[in-house]
Amino acid sequence: MEPSNTCPLCMAYQPVSEIFDVPEDRYCKRHRLTIYGPRATGKRSEYVDLTGCMFAWRNESPLTCEMPGSDLAYLACFRRHEDLVRFMHSIKVPSYTVKVIVHGGEFLDCVPREVRVILDPRQTEEGTLRYTEITLQSS
Repeated sequence: MEPSNTCPLCMAYQPVSEIFDVPEDRYCKRHRLTIYGPRATGKRSEYVDLTGCMFAWRNESPLTCEMPGSDLAYLACFRRHEDLVRFMHSIKVPSYTVKVIVHGGEFLDCVPREVRVILDPRQTEEGTLRYTEITLQSS
């Protein structure tokens, strides 16, 4: 994405107070998303045993989700089947199979570093997504 000659953040550093006083339409698309876009509202967890949790499987791989303003992929795991079904319905995924995690530690060891594992994501009435991000075990 090319820098914009009207975007205050592309042109030069400015104090935060001045940046937020600039109208939204003056920012380039990248900085508009950074400042005004949706925010991830998850909380980090040091370690949660995912043994017995479930996730969606589609097209020969785990189903990952993207979030606006983030380049990462998110793998949603659930403790309850009803929550998985409700979430898949809310993001409009019509067909998938459910896989159960047999050994949580081995599962986390197989997850690539660019994928974030989130537990029990749920949409709030305000339209935000709440979840717990699982920290990958260090080897």
